[in-house]
Amino acid sequence: MKQKLSKVLVPPKGPNKLSNLTQWLAREGTGSWFEITLDEKYYSIKRYSDVRVLECTNLFKPSEDFDLHRNYKITYPSHCAKVTVIQNLTKIVFNSL
Repeated sequence: MKQKLSKVLVPPKGPNKLSNLTQWLAREGTGSWFEITLDEKYYSIKRYSDVRVLECTNLFKPSEDFDLHRNYKITYPSHCAKVTVIQNLTKIVFNSL
């Protein structure tokens, strides 16, 4: 019988060895940390596990204008090849190069 999970994982406590740019994206039973930085003309996005182990990193190009210095929220779907954010009520999809 498959176990049904009822709660999403809150951001884990403990020493944070990630930059202040990381955001937690909770999923049912687990979650990931995402960090977006500007790397010359493309965005570098890193995904870390819940225990802050680097899982993947890649260069991305956004589907819409994105301002790294304005508030945004990582949302779904987000994984190693595509990351989705909401900024100013606009859904922006970052696709890996």
